Amino acid sequence: MRRILKSRLSTLQNSVKKSWRDEDTERLKDRISWFREELDRWVERAEGRDFALAANYIRRVREKLLTFAEAALRGDYVPYTNNKVEREFRENVYRTKRIGGSWSDDGLLNVSLCQLISRLDEGLFREFKEVYIDEAGTLNFSVSLPGD
Repeated sequence: MRRILKSRLSTLQNSVKKSWRDEDTERLKDRISWFREELDRWVERAEGRDFALAANYIRRVREKLLTFAEAALRGDYVPYTNNKVEREFRENVYRTKRIGGSWSDDGLLNVSLCQLISRLDEGLFREFKEVYIDEAGTLNFSVSLPGD
């Protein structure tokens, strides 16, 4: 069952890539409709095999699975996965809880921001490093959130 769902999602992902390359939204619209039908068939099969929880979950998140494809129809790019961001947050939690468990609010905010920028946008981090990190390697910056 899982393999079928992954295969259908992979087909949709490939269709989005092709639509970006070929600028063909009609084919993508057809593929989105096909994917919805495939999800409905998958839900029926799951219910037939007594996977009621999985079937109900897919039924609830059905439209969320299509977010990246429908955004492509509008000409917007939405990644179909957020694994990189989730991994960064897990790493951040590990570092703050395990490595240095007693951070000040400002220190934690600054280190978190620095870590996320360094991993998610290397070009921005190079600029950031030139401005805010001196030769000794210590951070010399502060962050304030809007409204503070």
